[in-house]
Amino acid sequence: MAAYLLIDNSNSFTKFALSSASRVGAVRKLKTSTLTVRNIRALVKDWRFEAVILCSVVPAKAEVLKLAFAKNTRVDVHAGADLGIAIDYPAPDSIGADRLANAVAAFHLYKPPAVVVDFGTAVTFDILSREGAYIG
Repeated sequence: MAAYLLIDNSNSFTKFALSSASRVGAVRKLKTSTLTVRNIRALVKDWRFEAVILCSVVPAKAEVLKLAFAKNTRVDVHAGADLGIAIDYPAPDSIGADRLANAVAAFHLYKPPAVVVDFGTAVTFDILSREGAYIG
């Protein structure tokens, strides 16, 4: 059994992967526009995990994902969650969950200061200060 089911709910595709504290496994994906509780559960039916970590930039589809995993322990990535990094940004609630997830990964994998470049639907740059705070 894996420790986590990681979910990246982006505009084009929603990606699912099993993960331990040190390794991410194979990725499965669905078109975000087609997400339903039924097809989500079918996609992960043979996977066993302890908790779900949900990172979403599509609020309507995040609700579908929350319904699909309502019985699971779940962490939703957002500026108000305890992510293990400080946020020193004037409007923290405007930071996308995907960008925060990237910053947390950079903090733990590479140590600050760091710049994360994400080539997703849009190319984004996120910066961690020398002290490890997300600054933009």
